[in-house]
Amino acid sequence: MKTLQVLNLELDEESDESIRFFYTNSSTGLLIDLTGYRAEMTVRTGYDGSSWNNTTPALQYTTETGGGIVLGGVNGTVDVYISYEDTKGKEWTTAVYNLYLITPSSNRISFARGFFTINRSGVKLIDSALPNKAITPQPSPNNLGEGGLDSNG
Repeated sequence: MKTLQVLNLELDEESDESIRFFYTNSSTGLLIDLTGYRAEMTVRTGYDGSSWNNTTPALQYTTETGGGIVLGGVNGTVDVYISYEDTKGKEWTTAVYNLYLITPSSNRISFARGFFTINRSGVKLIDSALPNKAITPQPSPNNLGEGGLDSNG
């Protein structure tokens, strides 16, 4: 017997995220071998119920090359990689997601679902195309010096 995981995801805007799920047999607790499986994850806006009618996903991940999902075979792991670009500048902050496993015989298993929330950042990258580029601190608007910290931290 397999159990649907309900997990709400909270991600910080403009940051790379990695989420690991484990596919286990709910009766035995043993990991299930995912060799030969595929996976798909869709994120849809309109979490108030209209998301199910929204046929165009806001974000989509797959096990296809570069698709953002990596399955761990005999380890029973499902790793979802979400790049900072996928959380940057969205008009929405809360959506719903569904993660499906597709067996070697093409049966779709609803594996995980929940809310997908992007926490807005107060700091924006100056040059998001070059995330490793050094960013020079700018004077704070309150003129308290470098980094804008006062004696209260």
